[in-house]
Amino acid sequence: MMKHFLKRNNIIVFVISLFIFPVFSLFPHSFYRSVSTPISPPIEFWIILPVFTIIFLFLNSFLLILLLKKKILKAGLRTFLLLLTFFFSFYLIGIISAGSTTEPPPGIFPPTPTWWGFDWSYSGNLFIIWNTIGVILLIIFIIIFIRSKEIKKKIIFIIINITLYSVFLLPFVIKGSYVHGHEGGHVLTGCRIKLDILTNAVIDYAKENDDKMPAGNSIDEIINKINKYIDPGQIPYNRQIEICPYDFAREKYPEPYEWNKLYSGIEKSDLKNIDKMGLPFRCPYHKNSNSYIEVLLLNYLVTH
Repeated sequence: MMKHFLKRNNIIVFVISLFIFPVFSLFPHSFYRSVSTPISPPIEFWIILPVFTIIFLFLNSFLLILLLKKKILKAGLRTFLLLLTFFFSFYLIGIISAGSTTEPPPGIFPPTPTWWGFDWSYSGNLFIIWNTIGVILLIIFIIIFIRSKEIKKKIIFIIINITLYSVFLLPFVIKGSYVHGHEGGHVLTGCRIKLDILTNAVIDYAKENDDKMPAGNSIDEIINKINKYIDPGQIPYNRQIEICPYDFAREKYPEPYEWNKLYSGIEKSDLKNIDKMGLPFRCPYHKNSNSYIEVLLLNYLVTH
């Protein structure tokens, strides 16, 4: 039965595969980003998708009945085909873009949590470009599906639909929700690298200060003391060494790494109780990620 279906519906299967293959064939190393549009809102604004769909269907059906004197059934069917073609085409372009490589450019895909840290300075151009693509596709399909010899009526359709599309962009602009998505494995790796850099800097500080760890009650105090031991060129993603790459992208106000006060000002001999003390730094998001901190500390105990 399956072979019979594939033979008779090979075009349908091919088209469906265009959606599925890019999404599941390649997984991003860093940040997987979807631009916020009325058909691909962040999960915090998921309600926009059904509301936009309903208003689009009713509004364009009404315009077809009012301006082109279409019957209700035909108006509804044509509007549905217009919406379906628009959704299909926009999603197809967006999904192929977002899943094209392991370091994919932004695209569009179903709702995921907002990358609040990617503000307008980072995502503004992406937001404008992808929504411009959406508007252009919408105009093209309106010209195709709205069959009228009167150019003025087509222009009315275009203006009203662009206005509708633009109105549904306002929540994203007001709240600063321009892109959404999820992270790849390299984001966790970036977090571990940062923790390693901080640990090495603390060890380097101790080596030059009679084997005493820097004293301080907060991560900011510690960084002020070890800053000269940190090479900015080695810091992955955002240049703020105290911020996890994931938190930097996900949160509006990311939490810095936590400094274990038990290490404040202690001598090298006290590091023998690492198992009881815990580690000097901890990520508030990747709480179970210990990186190589313990190994670095143990090497310091043995070799210095």
